[in-house]
Amino acid sequence: MDNEKLGEAVPCEKCGRPRHHSTSRSNRGQLKTCTFCRQERWRDANREKISATNKEHYKNNREYHIKKADEWRSNNLERHRLLGWHAKLRRKGSTPEYYDAKLEEQHRACALCLRPMGKRRLDQDEDHKRKRPRGLLCNGCNRLVGQYEVLRPRIQIFEAYLLQYEKGE
Repeated sequence: MDNEKLGEAVPCEKCGRPRHHSTSRSNRGQLKTCTFCRQERWRDANREKISATNKEHYKNNREYHIKKADEWRSNNLERHRLLGWHAKLRRKGSTPEYYDAKLEEQHRACALCLRPMGKRRLDQDEDHKRKRPRGLLCNGCNRLVGQYEVLRPRIQIFEAYLLQYEKGE
């Protein structure tokens, strides 16, 4: 109590941040947690109410929010592209760090055709069943891998068909 009387900060019981002695009449100095922890507890307890309020606000001010988002995009085009690329990597179960490491491992070239990377980034190939990243491929090879996965059961039939006509010549 001596520290509180002198106006020194007392640590929050939850996070340890310094909290200052409250002098409001409502709590008479009985608060044990800092403002941040109390706000976090309130947000957790009122998550649905906050979500409903935010949705209602967006619904009533949709044009304003769209306009602000468009302004930000036009003022931060490079950042917007970078964030979009990061989001795309996360959807594929990867990170920018993994991409960079894989790029160096593959000597900045496509994993299949070995063509060096041009102006365009290499695509992150992913195993759709396991939801895990594989290698980095150029756009053409990435499309071929996708078609191969779909047609894999029929490849032997295709080969037999082509061999039949090669022997006939």
